[in-house]
Amino acid sequence: MRAQVLVDPRLLAVGCRPGKQLGDVRHGRDPKPSACVRVVDPRCGHCRRTHPFTSATDRLGGPPPCPDRIPQPSENLPSDGPREHAAENTRCRSVPRRRLAGQNNTRPFRPTRIRPTTAAKTAGRCTKPKHCGGLQSIIATGADIANRGDRQPGRTCGWGRAMSTFRRIMAIGAVIILVVAVVGWAARVPLRIDEPPTPQLLDTSSLDRAVAKVNDHLQRLWREHGLAPAAPADDLTILRRLTLALMGTVPSLEEIRRFEADTGPRRLDRWVVRLLHDRRYADYFAERLTRALVGVDSGQLILFRRDRFRDWLADQLHADRPWDEIARQVIAGTGLSTGDPQANFVTVAIANDQLDRNKLAGRTVRAFLGQRIDCAQCHDHPFDDWTQTQFQGLAACFSEVTVSAGGVIDRSPFLFRMTPRQALRVRRSASSRGVPDLRSLREVFSEHDVGIEENPRWEVVPLPDDGGYVIQIAADQDSVDPHPQPRFTIRRSGETFEVFDARAEFAVEDPVTGARHVVTPAVPFHPEWMPLEGTARQRLAAWITHPDNRRFDRAIVNRVWGLLFGKPLHEPVDDLPDPPDEPDLLDVLGRDFRQHGCRLSRLIRVIAASDAFRRSSRSAIADEVRLEQARSTFAVFPLTRLRPEQLIGSMLQAASIKTIDQNSHLLARIARFFRTNEFVQQYGDLGENELEDQPGTIPQTLLRMNGRLVKEVGTADFFTAAGEINAFAESPERCLEACFLCCLTRRPTREERQHFIPQLRSASSRKERARMIEDIYWALFNAPEFSWNH
Repeated sequence: MRAQVLVDPRLLAVGCRPGKQLGDVRHGRDPKPSACVRVVDPRCGHCRRTHPFTSATDRLGGPPPCPDRIPQPSENLPSDGPREHAAENTRCRSVPRRRLAGQNNTRPFRPTRIRPTTAAKTAGRCTKPKHCGGLQSIIATGADIANRGDRQPGRTCGWGRAMSTFRRIMAIGAVIILVVAVVGWAARVPLRIDEPPTPQLLDTSSLDRAVAKVNDHLQRLWREHGLAPAAPADDLTILRRLTLALMGTVPSLEEIRRFEADTGPRRLDRWVVRLLHDRRYADYFAERLTRALVGVDSGQLILFRRDRFRDWLADQLHADRPWDEIARQVIAGTGLSTGDPQANFVTVAIANDQLDRNKLAGRTVRAFLGQRIDCAQCHDHPFDDWTQTQFQGLAACFSEVTVSAGGVIDRSPFLFRMTPRQALRVRRSASSRGVPDLRSLREVFSEHDVGIEENPRWEVVPLPDDGGYVIQIAADQDSVDPHPQPRFTIRRSGETFEVFDARAEFAVEDPVTGARHVVTPAVPFHPEWMPLEGTARQRLAAWITHPDNRRFDRAIVNRVWGLLFGKPLHEPVDDLPDPPDEPDLLDVLGRDFRQHGCRLSRLIRVIAASDAFRRSSRSAIADEVRLEQARSTFAVFPLTRLRPEQLIGSMLQAASIKTIDQNSHLLARIARFFRTNEFVQQYGDLGENELEDQPGTIPQTLLRMNGRLVKEVGTADFFTAAGEINAFAESPERCLEACFLCCLTRRPTREERQHFIPQLRSASSRKERARMIEDIYWALFNAPEFSWNH
């Protein structure tokens, strides 16, 4: 007796999936409990007869359909019945019991009656006959179709579902490829064809004359101290100094190979021109100068304004703009912080919504004149000749500037300017208070006489002011100063009425008495250099950049010398002594700098070609005092510790065979940006005093030894130089040479070859040699030679 299995079509609607065979039920074996089917009387529920099984129904395990109607059970399905239904390799999903008949608040199961013709058309047929020959593994013949309705065809076979899934995967993959292609296209760096160097960079005749003057001055200085200069350094060492000073990194292996391929004369001079024409020079030098001009103060808006100012300054350096022109734009810049980035020189001095004019005055003098006058803000300088009145006069030069929603603007130097009619009213109203009788004045706006010659106009000419306090004479006349004009004229051309000007004033508070004094804009020396026209900031900028102002030239020469050597000629870099009567080395360089248009590129070329820059850092002098004297006079190249940006920049460049520059991929530049910021925060930022000698610390040493970034850049994988050296180096000798050139910009010595090459030869596989190369990279990164400029 075969058991008949009836399936609840509502369970099929929620998607029962294949489970165990029905053979366990038909042959007396108890299946696991289920809530999907029940075993009932094998006789037909309609005609009470037993129908023979067909081959299809016997294979599927379902009951033979009744030729008259679908059998209807007489009772509900139990909620705890067997969970297996009649199909081969089928298992039911976890259907909630509340959906089965026989439980509370659940309607009993009533199979839907359908016509045999409809069932015959759709039951057991596949919608894609070419896949499985027309047979479909459905569980019920009539009840399933009745539950689906006549509008839904038979279910797709397994092969059809696989093809549909494959098409969806292909569509998703195509979308992903399209997105990656679009992102790669957007992130690509366009091919940049740099413009040829300017004629100033190609001129070598005037350069040789300037370098000869500098070398003569150095030789005379060394003879006066009885010092013998060190031997000349090799070209790779000088190349490393140049790239560290101008780019902030060591040269890449690609650049080293290109440099060594140039065998012509004066290749170092050509390489300096090439570096000055590189965008990396403009970006790095702009960052160094930005620290001196706007500082390193933190804050969301301050950092944004600082970045905008640095990018603008980098554009100016890349275009080789004159330094005096840049200084005038910075000091007197106006506009929005976004559209006119040079105005951020003023905006970064805002604290608590108030513009700190004293801070602006002190920073301006330190950055452009190399003088620390900040001490005179509260009292006269105890060691120099700077007075508090002089500082207040400089601060008064910023009294007209205001920062608002419209950006940085300069107010008019006049609080108000009266028209002739207003001037007459003031005179007439004053006549009743005992002032001279001016009733004879008439309100005349224009009188003309016919004449052959035209009478020239009377104009008001401002007189130079040397600063100081303004003495208040009368309460009602302190800010109104009528300019005297002629009382009698024969002819009058246009309006020649008296002009009344009320000028704006800068008030300072006395630190002792608390009284407020009115101070006029003034400069501490040579007031004749200050023009009489323009705003106070424009006049101050013109005074600072005056051709006769030696302090301006000496300040930038000393700073650029310090950026190239790591040590300025005079320390501190922003506290130079007064210019001597006899020109010194700063004056020699400053005069050439002024004669060639105040261009930093010219100044850098002269310094880089001097004997001091191309001397070795090794000396035969044994006495420490004499050796320190030789380094202070630059008879020996001074040893200086690399800045944090230089250190991490050198690590990142040593981890790449190719040069990391503006033509590198966007992802590489973004990774370098975030890695640099993270390392500098951990290593410690030197701030504005970057040219001062600061000793290393134990945390810095531990960061180089055990830091995550050091481990990442020294790993030998597909994306690093260590991995490429391991993959393409033909011999241990070439492998060791590439490692030393990437990290130290030199080839290994004989002792270093004897130490490392046997270890590389003992490697039994590429993987083992990769670990050895990683160890070599780690050792070179932590060598003192890597973290010092020598």
